[in-house]
Amino acid sequence: MTFRAIDRFITASLLAAIGVGGLPADAEACTPAPCTPAEFPYDQKMVPPGVVGLPWYPGSNPSYDGDIEASDVSLYELESGDSIPFELLEHPNAQAGSGTNAHSFYFIRPTVSLSPGTAYRVEALDLCTLDENGMPVAGLSEATFATACESAPLPTELGALRSGPNFKGPLPVQEQDGCNSLKETSQVRLWLEPSEEARPWMGVLEFELASTDDTWPTEPAIGERLLLGESRFGRGREVLVTWCDPDSGQPIDPGVPPGTHQVYLKASIPGTDVALETAPVEVTLACDAPLEDEVDADWPLPVYDGRPDSGCDVSLEEPPHVDADVGPDVGEDVGSDVGEDVGQDVGDDVGQDVASNAQRPSTPDEGCGCSQSSPRPTGGLALVVLVLVGMWGRRRGVVE
Repeated sequence: MTFRAIDRFITASLLAAIGVGGLPADAEACTPAPCTPAEFPYDQKMVPPGVVGLPWYPGSNPSYDGDIEASDVSLYELESGDSIPFELLEHPNAQAGSGTNAHSFYFIRPTVSLSPGTAYRVEALDLCTLDENGMPVAGLSEATFATACESAPLPTELGALRSGPNFKGPLPVQEQDGCNSLKETSQVRLWLEPSEEARPWMGVLEFELASTDDTWPTEPAIGERLLLGESRFGRGREVLVTWCDPDSGQPIDPGVPPGTHQVYLKASIPGTDVALETAPVEVTLACDAPLEDEVDADWPLPVYDGRPDSGCDVSLEEPPHVDADVGPDVGEDVGSDVGEDVGQDVGDDVGQDVASNAQRPSTPDEGCGCSQSSPRPTGGLALVVLVLVGMWGRRRGVVE
């Protein structure tokens, strides 16, 4: 998990915590987060130079009523700052959200070939950044990625889906009323062992978990996904869950029924006809399963996720001289450092160099959802940050 992804997780959780502290006891209530930030699945990853589509989700914000246009996006070579021509196309996947929150996914298609072994930057509209008061506004987010030094053919095989043992343990989830809490669950962890053909494309492959018995819908992920086409556990990683305490509230995700299921992983590459899937594996979920610390349920390491570790020496650090104007429709006062006042301060407090992007405010963790109200005292917010830091440390040990 990259520091940028950590920043997105923490900033999103701050969005969910704003307005909690200082409320009277009878007024403390959880509400869904008011917006969802932009997504760049390939951020800090390596892609083949022949990539034909870079997925982008601009986020959602009910207070934003503008159209999404190509002028909201810029694509640059990182070192030189040279602009790369592209066309903005609507993503073939369905819309995200509903009503005033509905915005389509898009993908950025370069109209010239990207150079091998080169770093690039995308700067684009983000409908869910933070203003000086910590409230969500439309601003900018950015992502950097590198092209591999060698081209790679489109994959024809995805790889093998593996599963760990069934175990019982708590999991942070979001409930229907917007509150987040720990739920007692029966879990099975699943991960992809990518084929040699699929490995170069892991940065842009979009994954779905599916069942052969149709007892539950496609993508039974836990809560909201962090990035388009992957779960919050990483690219090609999923967790199948049965809720073992039905009286403790109804999560947004219904989970799956107890019992035995045949599951498989599907993957596609936007802008191509690639549609791959693994062979199914059989998993069994039971609430009388052993506890997590009684079984070997750790993720296998390493699990390749598209990071630039293939021996191709490409720096993703942005040179200081690059200063590009992204477009007239994006708020200049926000800048490319999303939520600068909040993000960097959080990084200083937790001892990490928190980057600029926000992530989904609906990412499950302990605490309450966001409420758009006047500024509150910060005591409750500080407590939430401490809880998040502890959870992040636990996540880092599991996900990285």
